[in-house]
Amino acid sequence: MKFSKRGHASGSSSILSLRDFAMPKSATKQRKLRVLYCTLMDEIKLRTEIIGNTVSGTYLVPPRPAFELAQLQLRMICELIALACLAVHGDIPGTQSAKMRSAYTADFILNALEKLHPRFYPQPGQTIDHSDGSRGFIPADRAHIMSKDDLVKLYRKCGEHLHRGPFKAMQDIFASDFQSIIIPMAKITRLLHVHRIAFLASEDELWVSMRHPKTGKVRASLVRPG
Repeated sequence: MKFSKRGHASGSSSILSLRDFAMPKSATKQRKLRVLYCTLMDEIKLRTEIIGNTVSGTYLVPPRPAFELAQLQLRMICELIALACLAVHGDIPGTQSAKMRSAYTADFILNALEKLHPRFYPQPGQTIDHSDGSRGFIPADRAHIMSKDDLVKLYRKCGEHLHRGPFKAMQDIFASDFQSIIIPMAKITRLLHVHRIAFLASEDELWVSMRHPKTGKVRASLVRPG
């Protein structure tokens, strides 16, 4: 399917350019929400780098504390994905309740968003440039991608590693299964590397690249089916 480009946003200091786009009354608010989305994606990249340095031994930390540090970053990444989804869909009336605006737990936010908008979650894929100047999006195989349900399970599992108990597990002082970090991080990376966000009440989509080839920053383009 071909799409026409409408605008872009990248990084925390960028704005979403909507030249030749029929801007709705809430366009300024929507633009801020999408820039916030890019900012949160940038933070995910930072925490992903911390995990990589921790797991590889770049940080000189004993195995168990290193494992716990990486698990903490992984749990934070789960929360950032949930908060980013809440931000980019922040113009949906149901997301503006006091309960939603004060929420920070990933499982609550993700499950609540799914009820409001079943297709709220990032859709991974790759973009292609057509000879007529338009762009297309090819969805990725979901087999090795972090699904919404798996992200909820991961978030809860990470929380279990951030407590020293229970007593029956006290003998496992040095148990550190780093594969439980490496494997889900690979799935999250494949989910976010290039993805699109479908809006509830608009034909437009937000296409996101986690690393622009020229700037290395997160870049988001607002597109509409051509």
